[in-house]
Amino acid sequence: MKEKPELADGNTRIANEIMEVLACTYMSSYESQFLWFLFRKTYGWQKKDDTIALSQFSKGTGMRRCHVSRTKKKLLQRRIVTQTGNKISFNKY
Repeated sequence: MKEKPELADGNTRIANEIMEVLACTYMSSYESQFLWFLFRKTYGWQKKDDTIALSQFSKGTGMRRCHVSRTKKKLLQRRIVTQTGNKISFNKY
């Protein structure tokens, strides 16, 4: 991280309603890390979904690939994230 992060250097817009619902949703630390990285790679680039390899999640979160895979599966089962083909997205519904 930079010594002095600034909004002008880039930011990720997330709707307040999403933040409020997530604040009331129990998630493991792995699930939270996965979701924050997903937000960065999608909403951070003004996209709703993206093709993100497990290796990218692993590098971006510091999680081992097997933990990334297991966490993705749990988030899909909980319907917190969705996947269509190779594209993954946050399920805002």
